[in-house]
Amino acid sequence: MNVRFDAVRRWLGCWGWLLVPAVFASAGGPVAADVFVCGTPPSSPGELLESWARRRAAPASLAPSGTKKILLLRVDFSDLPGSPFTDAQGTNLVRELDAFYRDMSFGTMGYAAFDAGSAMTPVLRLPFTAAQYPLVGVGRLRSDAIAKAATLGYGIANFDMDVVCMGKVAGFSWTGQASVGAQGAFLKNAYADAGAMAHELGHNLGLNHANLWDTGGESVSGAGKEVEYGDLSDTMSTAAGYSRHFNSRYKNHLGWITDEQVAMIQASGTYRLYAMDLTNAVAGARALSFPRDSQTNLWFDFRRLHTNSPVASASAAIRWVGHGTRASLLLDTTPGSVFGVRDAFLRPGRTFSDPDSNLHVTVLGLAGTTPEALDLDVRIGPFPGNHPPVASLHALPAQIDVGTSLDFAVDASDPDGDALAYGWDFGDESIPPNAPTASHAFASAGDQIVKCVVSDRRGGVATVQAIVRVGSPAGFRVAGQILRAGVPVDGVQMVNAPTRVARTASDGIYRFANLPDGTYPLRPVLRDHAFVPAAADAVVSGADVTGPAFAAYAYADLEEVPLATIGSVWRYNDSGSDQGTAWRGTGFADGSWASGPAPLGYGEAGLGTAVGYGPNANGKWITTYFRKTVSVANRGQFLALRLRLQKDDGAVVYLNNSEILRSNLPEGSTQNFLTFALEDVSAPGAPGFQTAYVPVSLLAEGNNVVAVELHQFAPGTPDAWFDLELTGLRVPVGVPAVLAAVLSPETGAVAVRLAGTPMARYRIEGSADLAVGWTPVASATAAADGTIRVELGVPGNNAIRYFRAVVE
Repeated sequence: MNVRFDAVRRWLGCWGWLLVPAVFASAGGPVAADVFVCGTPPSSPGELLESWARRRAAPASLAPSGTKKILLLRVDFSDLPGSPFTDAQGTNLVRELDAFYRDMSFGTMGYAAFDAGSAMTPVLRLPFTAAQYPLVGVGRLRSDAIAKAATLGYGIANFDMDVVCMGKVAGFSWTGQASVGAQGAFLKNAYADAGAMAHELGHNLGLNHANLWDTGGESVSGAGKEVEYGDLSDTMSTAAGYSRHFNSRYKNHLGWITDEQVAMIQASGTYRLYAMDLTNAVAGARALSFPRDSQTNLWFDFRRLHTNSPVASASAAIRWVGHGTRASLLLDTTPGSVFGVRDAFLRPGRTFSDPDSNLHVTVLGLAGTTPEALDLDVRIGPFPGNHPPVASLHALPAQIDVGTSLDFAVDASDPDGDALAYGWDFGDESIPPNAPTASHAFASAGDQIVKCVVSDRRGGVATVQAIVRVGSPAGFRVAGQILRAGVPVDGVQMVNAPTRVARTASDGIYRFANLPDGTYPLRPVLRDHAFVPAAADAVVSGADVTGPAFAAYAYADLEEVPLATIGSVWRYNDSGSDQGTAWRGTGFADGSWASGPAPLGYGEAGLGTAVGYGPNANGKWITTYFRKTVSVANRGQFLALRLRLQKDDGAVVYLNNSEILRSNLPEGSTQNFLTFALEDVSAPGAPGFQTAYVPVSLLAEGNNVVAVELHQFAPGTPDAWFDLELTGLRVPVGVPAVLAAVLSPETGAVAVRLAGTPMARYRIEGSADLAVGWTPVASATAAADGTIRVELGVPGNNAIRYFRAVVE
């Protein structure tokens, strides 16, 4: 039999690499099983982790039920002598491990004590040194430990699980490792409690890490990336144990939360959710699940023990989870908050709206039951013709003392008669009630931004906010406005990197407070929107200042200019060789590459070009490379670029050597031609399109190169498919842009910045309130980048605050 050996590499979040040998046969399937391992978070800065290379189900011997017999193999080395922990510590580790697993599993699974089937070896001196084992590998380390233990009567066949425990071996750049879905784990100098061991044994049961969907603080569920270990509420992320149970999807996968305890969202209504980390018997649901699409479900659960997050005990966690054992992804419902992921949970009165699935979930509040439960209002759209609520905040005192309780109230109504929810935010981790009134005392001096988001539970919101001066704070305020076609835009995230994020209210105004003198770069962000300008500075110098104004454009408002079309011709390299990184850039000579129209691939009907995969149908090349040159004149006309990708299985897309999309591949930029896709895209026919929006700043005037590397899930994959579309989005010709004025507080002068067509001539018109008509105030020609700038000096009528540009 002709056997082919491949080096398989997997990237694990931001922590490190694992190089794993995998054996494939040219016919008849694999001749040897892969051994794949996964790591725990590093115990000290600079430590890396090693990861799995293929998912697999746990064998029957590792069924997540019953009392498991575990063997702790304590080892040392001639150059690192001594026991990793004492007998008493080992006894406590297993006792804590048993208690934690029995709580998590509602009594379904635990670990035997040392006098009831589990065991701990004496210290086993291994034949290689601590310096040598990182070179020969963890497989040899485990086999040597098992062999040495067998000579003392500890037969590995007598145990369900085993952990090799060692001291701080410098050459191993991880804290822990474990086979995913198979017996065998390692710990290095991590024995203060059972958290790390609980994490690794979770991998033995077939679980992946609990990860985070990171949008860079810009949205809840928009464009972003997966962050390994990012879900800090789960022991499959942070190996802390005890208060951080496995999430409800993982518990359901293990059978600890039964299918009967998962409420499938099929209709609008009120759902009661009981805590998934309390052992009390309940007659209702411990999790909610909603099919977001054919590949992904949304899961909702509720925790009471996660005391590291003050808001978790009265809020809902939301996760994207794929089928099988794919890693869960926590969604951060407070993107950009100063508390990071800690307050990611959906608080009372707040609504999670997923525009892709028309799902709207509102936390109504605690139910007051025993045990405690959380009530959620679920609405499944679409809701055509829905109108947002109208809200106003009662007047507040100009200043209060630190620690003084202040009452807040909102007047709100809904044009459609919808029931309303009230989500208060006082800038801390308090949990105000879902009610039109709230009381709060601020613990420190400062200009405190108070916000209430009034929701109609169907996707419509009205945000009201104000600044309360507490004590005598230092610093200044910045406030500016964002309009779309003259109408204020609610919910825009105004990002002042790296630490500050503000949000516009229903009046379109964003507010920053407590700023020292300085220049603050501001960048507005809203899902499926572009802005003019894309960014601008606010300059603070000894006084409050009106910040830059921005015009918002929904992508649907913009005109499409095709740059690379579906079915166009691409250069491709299907040699199975490693192309490195130079092929991604504009200076690479691809004249020797083949070319053909898309779709490109193999094994499917409807392809424009069949690419090669090597001489062995059971050992196909893993990666195929594609390039296309796109010529652009006047790049300044575009506000954004839209990318649509068809791929089977995984792909990374580059524009002028900058990565712009990574799909179904490990995060990180060091994959190579042997890196497998994470999941098998196995459905017959053309795959669906994945859409992403790309910053126009990556586009160059003249020639640009779009480069794509297509990766397969396995050497025996039956098919491959690639096609791509790139479109420029610009302000439609002849459609005026409307933007609020930027008023100079020093002189009363007006500086107007608008968007138009490059080099076109415009008449600038002003209006006091958008209802009394427009008055011509100036004429101007748009610059080469499409920006119209007019300095009006001190206006004759200071009431004029809105401006527009009309083509002359």
